[in-house]
Amino acid sequence: MKGQSHKFAAFDSFWAVSWHFKLLLLLLLFLPVITERPYNHEDIVAVIGEVLSNPLVNGVVSIRVIAKIILAVACTVCLIYKDGRIILLYYAAAGCAVAIFQNMAQTQYGFTILPGNMAVQLVVAVYCLFFALKDGITRANAVNRNAVWVVPLMIFAFLMPYQIRDGIIVPSLRGVFTNESAVTYCMIAPVVLGMLLLVSNHALPVIHAISFVAFLFALLNMMTHFVFASHNWWMGVLHLPLLFISAYGMVISRNRQGDRRRGN
Repeated sequence: MKGQSHKFAAFDSFWAVSWHFKLLLLLLLFLPVITERPYNHEDIVAVIGEVLSNPLVNGVVSIRVIAKIILAVACTVCLIYKDGRIILLYYAAAGCAVAIFQNMAQTQYGFTILPGNMAVQLVVAVYCLFFALKDGITRANAVNRNAVWVVPLMIFAFLMPYQIRDGIIVPSLRGVFTNESAVTYCMIAPVVLGMLLLVSNHALPVIHAISFVAFLFALLNMMTHFVFASHNWWMGVLHLPLLFISAYGMVISRNRQGDRRRGN
């Protein structure tokens, strides 16, 4: 038992999400895009946008629906048992699949891969798996009432209400139960983080790790949809749950870890 405790010691420590870990994630995030045919580097935003607007994972409607059902069931069971391991195991599995298949697509440049997005999301998903399997994660006695404010944002991300009209992303309730939210990292992450904050807010390292990466993606999307492609401002609005919940997760996990070190 002692050996197993040492095995996961690195994952128990808050230093697992220290600046070294964050620097590694940042470097991975900016790995160059891989395409079959060359592209003008000035068009990098458009290339990335083309991949994310039509990734391989979006190709089959039934997969999107099944993914929504699985996410809803995982959240419900997690809430009933108040056990953060349930949502972490879900995220480890779904996160790996989404990391691979959301970041690949057939584009005008041939088969295109976003290795930066893929690598960062995979690292965090694997980290969540180790954290979920380690000893010492206890079930919560009650829902954390201080985090209840995240629930509307979680629902908004889960529904992802939009449609494309004349090439522009606009608000719409059409397809909220069949769209790609449950196979899209930026919609899954705020739901998972919200559940952890509600029922497992003691899992500080993993909350901080997920929040840090989610916050990076939120900032990139804010810049993309409110600055570079402001005509699609509604997609920026759809990413606000990611921004707000990840920012809160980083702050709350850092503050509480500081309190623990001081013995409060």
